[in-house]
Amino acid sequence: MAPPGTHGTGKRDEQKLGYLMFSPDLWDRVAHVGVERRGIWAPRTFEPFTTVTSKRNQASDHAAPFADLDL
Repeated sequence: MAPPGTHGTGKRDEQKLGYLMFSPDLWDRVAHVGVERRGIWAPRTFEPFTTVTSKRNQASDHAAPFADLDL
């Protein structure tokens, strides 16, 4: 069983918690979207930053969605 506050691997829709919302004008400028997972300690699921060596020093238990906009 996963620790409280976690939602599995975050790969299925029902496990996703972070969203990005854009106005229609900005949506037309979205060039790339992704999820930054390297700050999370889940070595069997995602490769972390080299400085993330345990749950104790992970940046968060929540991956950060991001978008690159062509402005």
